[in-house]
Amino acid sequence: MTDPLVLRECIAVDARGDRDDAVDIVIRSGRIAEIVSAGGARLDGDARELDVRGKTVVPGLVNMHEHLSNAHPGTTEERSIADEDETGRALRMAGNALKALRAGVTSMRLVGEKDATDVRVRDALEAGKIIGPRVWTAGAALDYVGGHGGTTGALEGEGPEEFGRLARGQVDAGVDLLKLMICDGGAGQHLETVRFSPDEYGAIRGVARSANLKMSLHTAAVPDPIMEQVIEDGVDSLEHCYLVGEDLLKRLIASNILLVMTPLVGRSPDYFETIGLPADMIQRLTVAGQTHWKAITLAVEKGARLALGTDFHSHLEFGGTWAPVRELEVYEEAGADAKTTLAIASRNGAEWLGCGDELGLVEEGFIADLLVLDHNPLSAGASAFRDLRLVIARGSVFEPRPAERPGTV
Repeated sequence: MTDPLVLRECIAVDARGDRDDAVDIVIRSGRIAEIVSAGGARLDGDARELDVRGKTVVPGLVNMHEHLSNAHPGTTEERSIADEDETGRALRMAGNALKALRAGVTSMRLVGEKDATDVRVRDALEAGKIIGPRVWTAGAALDYVGGHGGTTGALEGEGPEEFGRLARGQVDAGVDLLKLMICDGGAGQHLETVRFSPDEYGAIRGVARSANLKMSLHTAAVPDPIMEQVIEDGVDSLEHCYLVGEDLLKRLIASNILLVMTPLVGRSPDYFETIGLPADMIQRLTVAGQTHWKAITLAVEKGARLALGTDFHSHLEFGGTWAPVRELEVYEEAGADAKTTLAIASRNGAEWLGCGDELGLVEEGFIADLLVLDHNPLSAGASAFRDLRLVIARGSVFEPRPAERPGTV
């Protein structure tokens, strides 16, 4: 159902806090046109009115680390798509995008897909041909030979010249950012080893900057010349940060670097057992998760700029709820207070994406990407997101979809 729309007598909440009294929110042309005292909104002749009395309206979730087509190698996920061709992958990605929207994700950043299918899906979403979140995409990740992303479509290279060529190819394909895999994954055995040379990184950075693109770096976040360049630039994001220590973390915070730490990855052994990941890989993920958890709690304690990023499909069930909601609860368990959790959920990601003036707050003039909850997360905590009642995307209203048990993708 499209706008014009009036949300009657709700509590408006975002990373700044909440208003003292209930309000009416008027939505026109996909944006928040007015926020007035409860009962004060005048209905246009064709406006739809929703009685959300006593409920809380928050910004839609911004998932900054997603892979709409991802299936873990050697698992039931991978076997479920064994015969999939490119058309099938595009259709599955479109379906997963809609499922993510109905889990409360109204914006997402894709950080590694195959064959530019993500660019076509993004364009179809923007054109209104399919329904889902607004999408920013990195295309295929750039990886070292034999690296962590090689089995899931990453482009492997060696040397500055080749990496420069690969980066230019992604830019020409129409990506919104570049993704680099500069170390092993959580199940790897040498997380502390940086696999890119400064010259290789510099070649990619040069292409990104000439195209006015930011970069997303899969990294353990250990001291290295590449980290020095990241800190100096102050614009790219770091993914995972498995081993980040206090000294480096302080410098990242001082440069306002966005950290997308994907805390679910190291705290979800049940998920990996369900999909049949080999036991030795689960064990390595569990061990890495212990160190990762220390890094996550340290980042929360020190006030790092953090953003939601599940690294799992948003519609999948974790701990009895959708993956993004469970991740917000994990950040709360790591010590994040309610306003910080709301900033992680929406605001910080929107700002990194360059949309801080129209996404991530419940504010007049902002895009009407909103969630209606039974409870106020400022008082009830992150678990308030479990009781999602409506998703509003650009003024259109959607019913939530129950979280899906893992096993297929």
